[in-house]
Amino acid sequence: MPLLPPADVNGVRQPIYWIILAIVGLLAAATWELRANRSLGRENHRLQEKVMALERVEAANTDLQSERDQLLRSQDAQGRQIQLLRSEVEQLGTLTNKLRLALLNQASTEARQLDTLSNEFRIARRDQALTAVRLERLQRENSHLRAERVTNPPVPRVGGWLGVLIGNAREENSNPHQGVVIRSLMEAGAAQQAKLQEGDVILTIDGESVAGADDLKRIMAQKAVGQGVTLEISRKDTVVRVNVKPLDWPQ
Repeated sequence: MPLLPPADVNGVRQPIYWIILAIVGLLAAATWELRANRSLGRENHRLQEKVMALERVEAANTDLQSERDQLLRSQDAQGRQIQLLRSEVEQLGTLTNKLRLALLNQASTEARQLDTLSNEFRIARRDQALTAVRLERLQRENSHLRAERVTNPPVPRVGGWLGVLIGNAREENSNPHQGVVIRSLMEAGAAQQAKLQEGDVILTIDGESVAGADDLKRIMAQKAVGQGVTLEISRKDTVVRVNVKPLDWPQ
């Protein structure tokens, strides 16, 4: 029910009533405004708390983003280090292969050089043995010639000179032929000039058989110096004929 002013016949109380009513209205409005301000304050406080919470969330998000960036940078650095290590491992493998090949080549070269030196040493030892055998044979022949000179004084030499040291072919194991074998050639002798070789077996001279050293000396004593003679010789299982011009006997 609306609040109505009291009836006053004379109109004395009516303004006071309205003044009181206005004051009550102002107090009610102030109370309402105070309540509204309090409600707004509480709402503002809640909003500030939400803002602070959002700021904390944003700070945490920023920290997470920074940590993620650091982690990505760390992963990139680790990736580069891994790539660098792989490159170094590949280079090390290449160098190892090169070193292995170089060592193998060096070992192969040294082995070939060692084989060559071994073969040269073996050939030298063989040549030394052959030289020793030849020297021993020449020493025996020299001793034999000296003994013959003591027993049989030298006689004037007649005929042509072949310039060979000979032996009986049948006494040589490698020469089963009948004849005389050339053991060595004298320097600048007729046989050397005619390209005769050590080991050749003289079978005939101008068709006359040569059975031994005596036959050779006898036949050559009948040949004049410079008179060509034909020697039939056996050389490595082959019979060949060689023309020789005897020379003067050396002094």
